[in-house]
Amino acid sequence: MSTPTNSLSTKEKKIYNVVRRTSKYTLIILVIIVIAILLTRIIKKLVNENNNKIIKKSGVKSTDSYYTPVPSWGTSAAADYYYPEKNGFPVPGTKGCQVYTYENIYAENEFGSVLDVVSDSKPNVNTVFEDYVNGLNHTGGLIGLKLGCLTQDQIYAQNITRKCNSSNSKYTVCYDSQGSVTASGASISFPVECSSEELPICAGRLGSISLNFEIEDKKINQQTRCLGVSTIKVPSKLFKDSRLDYYKEDGIIEEDDSLKGKNYYPVTLVSDICNTRSSKQKFLITNYRFGVTQETGGDTSKTGETFSVDNEGIHTSIIYKPLNAYLDMEFSNTGGIASLGIGVSGTGYSNGERDITLFGSHPDAKDGRVTVVTEGSNGAVGSLIISELGEGYQQGVSGFVNGTKGTSATFVITSVYKTNPQFVLRPLPNSNPNFVDIKWLYFPSLDLSSARFPAQQRCNFINPFSEGKKKDKRYSLLSSPLEQDTIFTESNFNKDIVGIGSGYCSEVRNFYPELTFRNLTQGGRLNPFNDYQYNVLSNRGNQAGQKNIHPFELRRKDTRTNFSPGNTFRDGTAEILVEDFSKNICQFPSEYFKDTRGAVLSISPNQIFKTIPKYNPIYKQSTTGLISSVSVNVQPGNQQGFLTGSYQGVSVTSSGDGTSAAFNIEVSAKFNSRNFQLVPEIKVTGITNQGGNYQPEDILTIFPPDIGLCSKQYPKLKVEKTELEKFIFTSIPMNSIYNLDPDPEFTPRNDYPNRDFTVAGTIDSNNNFEIFQDLILDRGFGMTPGYTMWMIQLDINSGGFISQENYNNLKNYIKSIKYLNPRYNRKCYPALIGIVPDSVQENEYSGSIQAPVTLGVSQNKTVEFNFLQDSKMKLNPSPQQMIYGGQITIGNVTLTEEFAGLNINDVKGITNYFLSQKSKFDTDVVYLKSLQYPSLGYSETDDNQVNTNTPIVLGKFIPYSSFTPMTRSRRRERGIDFASNIGFNDVQAEEFLGLPEITEPFQYNNNYTQIIPYGLDEVYNTDIKYNKESGSNNPYNNISQG
Repeated sequence: MSTPTNSLSTKEKKIYNVVRRTSKYTLIILVIIVIAILLTRIIKKLVNENNNKIIKKSGVKSTDSYYTPVPSWGTSAAADYYYPEKNGFPVPGTKGCQVYTYENIYAENEFGSVLDVVSDSKPNVNTVFEDYVNGLNHTGGLIGLKLGCLTQDQIYAQNITRKCNSSNSKYTVCYDSQGSVTASGASISFPVECSSEELPICAGRLGSISLNFEIEDKKINQQTRCLGVSTIKVPSKLFKDSRLDYYKEDGIIEEDDSLKGKNYYPVTLVSDICNTRSSKQKFLITNYRFGVTQETGGDTSKTGETFSVDNEGIHTSIIYKPLNAYLDMEFSNTGGIASLGIGVSGTGYSNGERDITLFGSHPDAKDGRVTVVTEGSNGAVGSLIISELGEGYQQGVSGFVNGTKGTSATFVITSVYKTNPQFVLRPLPNSNPNFVDIKWLYFPSLDLSSARFPAQQRCNFINPFSEGKKKDKRYSLLSSPLEQDTIFTESNFNKDIVGIGSGYCSEVRNFYPELTFRNLTQGGRLNPFNDYQYNVLSNRGNQAGQKNIHPFELRRKDTRTNFSPGNTFRDGTAEILVEDFSKNICQFPSEYFKDTRGAVLSISPNQIFKTIPKYNPIYKQSTTGLISSVSVNVQPGNQQGFLTGSYQGVSVTSSGDGTSAAFNIEVSAKFNSRNFQLVPEIKVTGITNQGGNYQPEDILTIFPPDIGLCSKQYPKLKVEKTELEKFIFTSIPMNSIYNLDPDPEFTPRNDYPNRDFTVAGTIDSNNNFEIFQDLILDRGFGMTPGYTMWMIQLDINSGGFISQENYNNLKNYIKSIKYLNPRYNRKCYPALIGIVPDSVQENEYSGSIQAPVTLGVSQNKTVEFNFLQDSKMKLNPSPQQMIYGGQITIGNVTLTEEFAGLNINDVKGITNYFLSQKSKFDTDVVYLKSLQYPSLGYSETDDNQVNTNTPIVLGKFIPYSSFTPMTRSRRRERGIDFASNIGFNDVQAEEFLGLPEITEPFQYNNNYTQIIPYGLDEVYNTDIKYNKESGSNNPYNNISQG
């Protein structure tokens, strides 16, 4: 009997509701369990126990592949020809894999094309054969080992055929590439790309080369042009190669049978409107880095130094792909001897024998002559001075030196002069290319001249101030805290006594400091009561730290404080480093910007005026008996003890009259087998001071403790050879009519531009001058064959005058001569040493001299610099340039090899290359040559316009994209006495009075090399993403289509 809910208590109602809900949920769960059991039993009945697959009773196939699409096309494909029309003729070659190259082909007569198809087509594998039939791409071109790769304008493809296996049901239908249905059993053909393993993508990138690139309003300006291949001359055999038919039809390839046997094809480059898809402008450009690489093969790996592809490397290959050939330079080989070396020294030659003919080097070689310089007592050839360049000589070839008496000496041609450079394409070898195509160095924009001498002086950091009322005013000094690496110079006072008032540091620095000072202490304060060259002075006896009712004064010290670069010292609480700041300054010689032809290539030995009057007050005779070589005469023997190591500057005593010689000695331990002890052994590793007045066979004794020996057994050396003291002799500057500069130290270079020929030499006791071997230190500027160069003598270590007295005597002598210098008339300056050039640079090219092409600055234009911090001079970074790396440098290696050997791969390395080779401020790196338009050289017009046939040359490296030359507001002669009276030495006086402070108008050079990537469409009309200041080392990385 059920219980009515109304009669239940509240507690009972709660229990009832819980039971009711629980029963309902339990029932639902039971139903689910029953259904699951039934389903499981049904599924088990369908399982085939043998293969565990589900089988339907109706006999339907396995459902494993039920949802897999049935292939509508056959799985196999057959190579077949492409048929433009169903019943037409097949297109030859399409059955196999071929390379198809897309070009932007102009209409007939447009930009020189002889074809009549216009195309802007891009490579597309789906339409490659249709494009081929319509003339939008072509086959052909030479594919070699090095270029077994594809560029962005190419497709490697073949045609294939497949059959439709469709039943034409709605589930299995064959569709072609156009979306049309293909009937069952029918076949279609279509292009596919061939294996990339056979022809991978090239490491480099296609691009067009512009030498006058410029951006205006985010677009390439309309005057920018790109290098275009106008014609390439090839030998007859290559001209007949059918693979070049396309390029012959386009008028690029010309036949020239005179090139038979030559390893180059002359190419004419013109300046065309830029079109990155044109066959005439596309070059494969690959950048490399030289350095350590690691190769892994099998279970081993090895490291080595070689070139590796790097898009930011500076080593560059430029390849014209249709001919599988790289861009290079070929020179007319005049074969004049530029330098030579000694193979076998021979014997019996006479020192100074002249005009000896060189024989046997090459059948075409002739007229090369030298002067012999012997060494030793047996007449061995020590060096050869070139007196006649001759012609027909070749680098690396050797021959004989046939003297009057001497025999057996041989020479080796290390370099020859060349002329008339022309652009050529050299075919890559079919095996072992070995990076022969790396002929160029891509230089990014370089800021070589950003360093400036600091304008801050030490006194700028000392603050004089006054306290108290006017009547009772007292004075003090206070120094300011310095940031670390603050650089300053000495205080520029021009009086012996300087009152320390509020403006006592107001003198403007107008000369280059010899030394600068760098603060190494953060927050360091300089001593306010002392200066490096002045002492604090108090008239009333106050101590330096006390307040003074009279202003302090600085009085010049009687003895100048000497500093040396690298020294450190304490100034107040600041640690100060002494530096030679000039090491950071890089300027180019003023003549560099002008026509620098006239560098001396050879001198005439029989026209060296070398006997000067005795008691000549202009030149100093060489000290005799300078030690050039020694041998160990007596080893130390047994010692009670000794210290091995290297000992520097060890002095000696002599058995003769010689003095002051010093040597670097290395002490090592050697086992003595007789007494089974270690004994010291000495070896001379260098001569630090040649001394003077020594004779061969002199015995030199070393004090044992000086080299770590403990006993009194003295080691001894023997003098083997001595020599005369050497000096530098440089040509006295001459003006345009060959008058000598009356004051070479102070007269502006631009007034006397023919200068700087420099040799090393000696003057013996009879006042005879001799050039030391064939050591030409500088070939100079502006010389003329037959016109004598008169020489001034300089110290070989400091480069300064031998003495002020000698220099004054020279000036007085020059001023006493009233007439000109006609050619090599000895009577003009009988007291002077004279050297006559036999040949000078006209159009010769060599890796050791400047290009004979002006950078555009006129000969009478003043080009000077002011590197003070507050100078108004502007030197903007160099333009990007393509430097020729195939030239032979002074080290008898190519520039590319030199850069690789020095591991130069980036902006920092290139900058250090310029800075590490300098004469004072001028860099000696003046022999680099870049592709450029001479018509865009320096001028006041900022314009990059060229025409199709504007000449393209190898010119001097362009140091600045634009700059402001400097001139002086006063001549140096004014105030020389004033300068000397204020305590400066001659060099300081010249600098103080001579620095230019007026800026001339900007000079612009509009050469700028840029690689424009392949595929950049609408070159002049599209916005360009371009970052000229990106700092990228690669010309590709700063330009792209916007």
